Amino acid sequence: MRNALIIVFLLMGGFIYAQNQTPIEDSIEESELDTESVKITTKAKKESRSAKKQKVELKKGYSTSASETQKFKSYKSASTVQRTQRSPSVAQQSKMNEAVTNLEEVAPNSFEYHYFKYAAGNYNTELVADLNEAEKLRPRNIDVLIQKTAYNIIIDNKVTAISYLKRIYSSGKLSKSVVNYAEDILFSVPKNGTLITHGFDDFYGTYYAQSVNKTRPDVKIISLELLQSETYRKNLKKKGYQIPSSKIVDIQFFKKLCSENSSKEISVSVTTPKEYLRPIAKKLFLSGLVMMYSNSPKENFNRNEHLWNFDLKKHLVENAVNEKSKQLSANYLPMLFILRKGYNSIGAKKKVKEIDKVIDAISVQSRKYEKAQKLKASY
Repeated sequence: MRNALIIVFLLMGGFIYAQNQTPIEDSIEESELDTESVKITTKAKKESRSAKKQKVELKKGYSTSASETQKFKSYKSASTVQRTQRSPSVAQQSKMNEAVTNLEEVAPNSFEYHYFKYAAGNYNTELVADLNEAEKLRPRNIDVLIQKTAYNIIIDNKVTAISYLKRIYSSGKLSKSVVNYAEDILFSVPKNGTLITHGFDDFYGTYYAQSVNKTRPDVKIISLELLQSETYRKNLKKKGYQIPSSKIVDIQFFKKLCSENSSKEISVSVTTPKEYLRPIAKKLFLSGLVMMYSNSPKENFNRNEHLWNFDLKKHLVENAVNEKSKQLSANYLPMLFILRKGYNSIGAKKKVKEIDKVIDAISVQSRKYEKAQKLKASY
């Protein structure tokens, strides 16, 4: 059963989502040389001027380093929250490269220089020496741990990837509630299917659930974020996937990725921004917390009914402990509306009441109550 209103609701309501280098200043003590010759006095004055000049240069270098650090963070952050592409824009990439070049001049041995050089490479595995150097300088830095996890996933070093991923989980960056939600994402994917993820939570959450908790090992997880890496693309090609030739990972890249791999039982996480989904909406069929991509119609009432009653753990539906988990729980609503419409069509009033009770509870905790009531009225 396919319903455009449900898809629209999903697209509108889906959940989206360094420390500065310390300047080193030498302390110069000047001696009283009144009894010394003029030559010695002149030398001392020159040394004093040289020391002052060094201090000024150090301060200037620190100021430049801090400035370039902030610039890099700003452009990198902006590139990661774009709703139409995972790759940085030309302008963003240029500014990041510029910041890295400037850091190389003023702080070539700093954590910021090595980490930003690797980060600006967008998962270029040839720059791993800089990532390793950054790790030596700050082994517990969360950004480094995330990049090391990604690097090892890209090169198919699963054991090491899991060891870093566990450290991310222990830090709290990847929460238990996200992993619980991610397990239900995996349960939503058809057997031996492929899951395409978009952001941090859905990718690292499902990877953790699968690799550590052993949930749905039959599912192949693909990250749009990591598809910026040529090494990642090559390894996926070896596994039988067709990868678009475009260097930029954007909406068109995503569309081709789905169409060229339709035989792989593609499913897309519902947390993917709606901008990606609109161009292929007619080929998407809601299945739990994913959308199945298919060139032909898919009956999904029975599938969603089975998922809801038997497969999904629904931890966030029953026990949303923080704001993120409450917002994520809203992604269960579309499948519930599919069930509600189906039960209404066969006059199963008791089932409708049961579903309504859950819809109300979720919509209240996720602050989507008014939207949910309006959709109820239209069904």
